[in-house]
Amino acid sequence: MNDATHAAYSAYLTLLAERLLLRDWSIRLSQGTAESGRYAQVVISLQKNEAQVYLAEGWAGFPPEEQRDTLIHELLHLQTSRLRQVMRRLRDQLNSDVALYADTAFDEEEEILIDTLARVIAPFLPQIAAFATAVEN
Repeated sequence: MNDATHAAYSAYLTLLAERLLLRDWSIRLSQGTAESGRYAQVVISLQKNEAQVYLAEGWAGFPPEEQRDTLIHELLHLQTSRLRQVMRRLRDQLNSDVALYADTAFDEEEEILIDTLARVIAPFLPQIAAFATAVEN
C-alpha cells in the first residue's frame, strides 16, 4: 500500500474509532499485513490502550462495504478486550480441560457477538469511498 493510500485508510480508521467511542485508545494502521487467510487483524496492548490494525494483502481491492464492516469488527475487539482479559484471568485458575473449553467457548461467543454488533452498527457509518469524497470536498 502506498503512502497516500495508507494515510487515507489511517484517517478512515480514526473516524470509525471515534464513532465507536474509542477516543481513549491510540490506534495505528500498520504498514505490515494481516496473517494469511485474514482480511484484517488487531493487536491490542491493554496496558497502554494501544492497538495496531493489520490489513490483508490486496485490501484496497476489497469492496468498500466489506472494508467498513471488517474494520468495525476489528475495532469492536477493543471494546471487548477488557472482558477477554477477565476471562483469561479466570481461565488461569481452572484445570487444563476446563480452561481449554472456556477459551474455545469464549472465543466463539465473542466472535458471534462482535459480528452481530458490526452488522448492526455498520450501516450507520460511512464507507471509505464516501469518507474519501467528503475529505476531498
